[in-house]
Amino acid sequence: MKIIYLLTFFVFSIMMISFASAIEITTCQTLNIAGATYTLQNDIVTTGTCFTITADNITLDGNGFTIDGDDSGIDRGVYSYSKRYLVIKNFKNITDFYYGIEFNSADSSIIMNNTISSASRYGLYLWNGANYNIVMNNTINLNYMYGLVIRGVGNKITNNIIVANTIGVVFFIPSLDNQLLNNKITNSSSSTISDSSGHRYINYLIYNNSFGEIRWIDTSSGGFLKDMDLIGNIDLGTNLDIGNNTAYLNASAFTLGLINSSADITLYGIDSFGFTDNLQILRDGIDCGSDCVNFTPLNAATVKFNVTYAGANYSINGTSVLDSDNDGIEDSLDICPNTELPEIFELLPNHFGDIDGDGIFEKLIVKKKNEREIVDSEFTLEDTSGCSCNQILEIKPGKNIGESLNGCTKGTIIAFVKHNFSGGILTGLSFVVTGFFGDFKDSISGMITGKLFKLQLF
Repeated sequence: MKIIYLLTFFVFSIMMISFASAIEITTCQTLNIAGATYTLQNDIVTTGTCFTITADNITLDGNGFTIDGDDSGIDRGVYSYSKRYLVIKNFKNITDFYYGIEFNSADSSIIMNNTISSASRYGLYLWNGANYNIVMNNTINLNYMYGLVIRGVGNKITNNIIVANTIGVVFFIPSLDNQLLNNKITNSSSSTISDSSGHRYINYLIYNNSFGEIRWIDTSSGGFLKDMDLIGNIDLGTNLDIGNNTAYLNASAFTLGLINSSADITLYGIDSFGFTDNLQILRDGIDCGSDCVNFTPLNAATVKFNVTYAGANYSINGTSVLDSDNDGIEDSLDICPNTELPEIFELLPNHFGDIDGDGIFEKLIVKKKNEREIVDSEFTLEDTSGCSCNQILEIKPGKNIGESLNGCTKGTIIAFVKHNFSGGILTGLSFVVTGFFGDFKDSISGMITGKLFKLQLF
């Protein structure tokens, strides 16, 4: 009975915690139950501060609804002082307050998927040691003075739309190690970014996507990351673009700021271009020279390099070796296009074919006690200028029925290697064929237009 009582009490306790942690709300109030999730059920119009959070580990879910202040007095849509592990999310709009959201000394929290607009002073206010917060996927717009204010350490500001505020983002002293990543900051009537952190603290500006990244790195005294004042619209697709083998910044679009400074650029997928020789970093189509320094090979899958001045169009260039049929022989040396590997043969001794598609002809050897083994032979597709056994047999006169089933004989391959068209496939050029697979009584002159053909011996 004691065991049953304890089990019943445990289940009841879990149910009570579950009920306490999911709370539906319809009015402005103080949120004070640690671990609870408060979910708004309707729009609210209020004349003062709406939600005050007084416990750690609280989630406030706007659930697609709006809280609307009265544009008077010093009030807040959402306010927290010295709390942590909070989540503020999913508000359709937090509007017409003095502060949209104020986190004062609140840290290690998340503000996401909200619209914060028409604040009479501050849209989102991270103040007085609001550290290590994540602000992501919010729209912060039409706020009278500041869109986003930061006075803290290590905050990550990611994928936000910060539009049509007087000042988009402002850093106050002491602010350091904050990261602005992929934010759209446009149409600010005064400054895009205002850096009042004392010009001795480092913050970061980064844009990236599936094609690559631009990361500013100038941390020198008076450098851009210590003085991030900026006037001019910035966003992926607005004065800045990262595409397939291109990273571009229109530095002339900024009327104030040191954005045309040193940056590390990363470009993905460069190996797909097949560059092998004459590799270079281009700046506006011209070799960048000593102003660019690469950290990786310039034909790697991911190429990373530093540029002295970010304001240009950067790309990787080189000459390519094409291998259209992927047989390991570049097109300029491949006299047999459209090679299909692996080949299918029932190999006999002294017959050859590339039956595993590795560019090496295999052969059958017979060991003691009639043991048979398929091994690599001495012949490769490089020897045959990219021609497989099947392609050699297509060129060789006669029916060649046995070889088409059991692989090319050694004599066939040696004759082909000795007498093939060593210059490759010719297009529109005169040539003289002196013959292979036997001796010609006469030479043949003619034209070849990109395809090997069968020679009729006579």
